[in-house]
Amino acid sequence: MNKRIITLIIALLSMSTGTALMAQVTSPYAVYKKGVLTFYYDTSWSTRDGKIYELKTSNNFPGWHNVYGDSITKVVFQPSFHAYINEHHRRQRNDVRTSGHCQQ
Repeated sequence: MNKRIITLIIALLSMSTGTALMAQVTSPYAVYKKGVLTFYYDTSWSTRDGKIYELKTSNNFPGWHNVYGDSITKVVFQPSFHAYINEHHRRQRNDVRTSGHCQQ
């Protein structure tokens, strides 16, 4: 019984710590508010007003698509998000070079 309680406490602490750390990591995300979907790449998740969506790298549709897809009237890419795009493309170029698929 004591082991179960300790395991539960550790699990709860790690979940709350993970969420706190996630907010401190520079990450790409989108915020939906009143028809506007805005993309960011920063650590300011907690200061944003609206519904926040983490960007996924899988082939699935993003979270806002099924909920707000038809009601999005404007899309804004903040300057911080341009840094994410540049970093993402740089990583892809490096991956191609190191994989041997790039002919020079």
